[in-house]
Amino acid sequence: GVLGAVLVWLLLVLIAVLAVEWPAFRRADVVFRDRRAGSRAVARVTPSTRTAGTWRVSSVAAWPRGRGAGTAVMADLIAEADRRGLGLELTPSTSRVRAWYEGLGFQPEQGRRLVRLPTPPHSTPSAST
Repeated sequence: GVLGAVLVWLLLVLIAVLAVEWPAFRRADVVFRDRRAGSRAVARVTPSTRTAGTWRVSSVAAWPRGRGAGTAVMADLIAEADRRGLGLELTPSTSRVRAWYEGLGFQPEQGRRLVRLPTPPHSTPSAST
């Protein structure tokens, strides 16, 4: 019946999503594995061909969605980029994903492209004598 058709449709959607995202899980340059059972996330970065000193975020995949694993892997990636003094760039695929990246500190640049400049390390005031 209808329930069976819906389940088949959901299975086909899941297979399609995994076909696109699975390579990112296997070839990631920066990896975070969520500690909670059943969650994992991967972010893959490559050197930017447009901007020196910048990583291009080429893929981010999290499963299941909505548990914070994607946000956690991006926090790790951002912290590592900041530590190395590198910027980040990406082109989000949807407006929902774009809003998520903007919430992580990415700013619009040209067209659909978003960038995030490195955050300088906190300086400590020097003591004057």
